Amino acid sequence: MKRAAFRALLFAGAFLSSTNTNAAYEEGVTALRSGNHAVAFEELRNALDASDQRAAGPLAVLLLHGRGVKSDPVEAYRLAKIGVDADDVFALNAGAEILIRGLGTDANIDLGRTWAKRSAARRDANGQYFVYLGYLLDPKYSVSANRGLTYK
Repeated sequence: MKRAAFRALLFAGAFLSSTNTNAAYEEGVTALRSGNHAVAFEELRNALDASDQRAAGPLAVLLLHGRGVKSDPVEAYRLAKIGVDADDVFALNAGAEILIRGLGTDANIDLGRTWAKRSAARRDANGQYFVYLGYLLDPKYSVSANRGLTYK
């Protein structure tokens, strides 16, 4: 009897914990999209602290662009790598921008473009933009008005 009660309590705790984590992530993303960056940062940080890896991508965006917090591209890249493992579009785009532009780390245009292509495959406009930017900034390619994009 005690074991059954303990299992029920353990299950209820796990369920409520995941519900709170989900709520924190959803509230954070909603706040981010509405421009309330301070609330977004707080909610997403709570979700990440509760082991919700999806929160890493939106946090990376906030830290990369200094929205609601001081800009920190090194921490943004660390978080983006966590979010990329969770296949989060926010993380793919933030990581692509960091790698393509070389913000807080050495530029790795090929990896940045790969992450951007994963985002673009989901029809994300930011991902499509970063794929294009990766080709523009890649020294292996040249762009001209007459010939378009060519490989050197």
